[in-house]
Amino acid sequence: MKLGIISTHTQTMGDAGPEWLPGAFRGGAELSDYEYLSAAPNGVEWEYTTPAMASTYDRVLVTSLDGMSDADLRTVSELAPVVFLHHEVMPSPMRARFLEAARLVMLHTPAHEARTRVWCNPQRVELVLSAIDTSVIKPADEKQRFVLAASRNHPLKGLKNAKIWAAKHDYPCLVMTRQPREKVLEAMSIAEVFAHFPLEFESECRSVIEAVLSGCRIVTNANVGLTSVAGWDDPTQLRGLVDAAPEQYWRLVCE
Repeated sequence: MKLGIISTHTQTMGDAGPEWLPGAFRGGAELSDYEYLSAAPNGVEWEYTTPAMASTYDRVLVTSLDGMSDADLRTVSELAPVVFLHHEVMPSPMRARFLEAARLVMLHTPAHEARTRVWCNPQRVELVLSAIDTSVIKPADEKQRFVLAASRNHPLKGLKNAKIWAAKHDYPCLVMTRQPREKVLEAMSIAEVFAHFPLEFESECRSVIEAVLSGCRIVTNANVGLTSVAGWDDPTQLRGLVDAAPEQYWRLVCE
């Protein structure tokens, strides 16, 4: 199958700036897309494309609506695309019609689906967590008494609230922004608590998944969509869901 992918969640050639993660991946959506695509099964040939060229492929996968005009949405909707929304998107009548025309809409969590269905009615929705290599994530033999807050350096990530929680509960707080992922995972492995209090809804939150798998106690709020997943704070159950995500993703794309 020749698969054309329309997305803005691609790797960068250089640093994307101070509000983004360092390196080739600006954020969790870019890293998740990379992990999914790295697991593409035999028989699938994929490449990035544009709405104007979408009709030349056997199937179209859209993983971001950013940059798509109403005319683009109208054109691609005629191809019954598969759509994967990593983030909550701004509602519009044309976006609603686009999602309702899709053969399948993949979202991350029940909370993400509930918020999407407020303004549109996709014919089919499937929930798929981020693809993550869980073999590199595990708790240390002994945890240390401190709170870790790790995210992009953006006001909506709520780092200030994490520091307030730590001070209120008499915990030292380590804040990490723009650090290599390996360093963050190392800190997660020894941190007793991971704090994340975003000010706006996050459809899933990849860092909270990583913290759960690292054995951290999670303190967070309802803006983290992962908390709507049954058993989200059980490391064994969550690891199983994440490990199954790439196969589930490709099975749905190729149906």
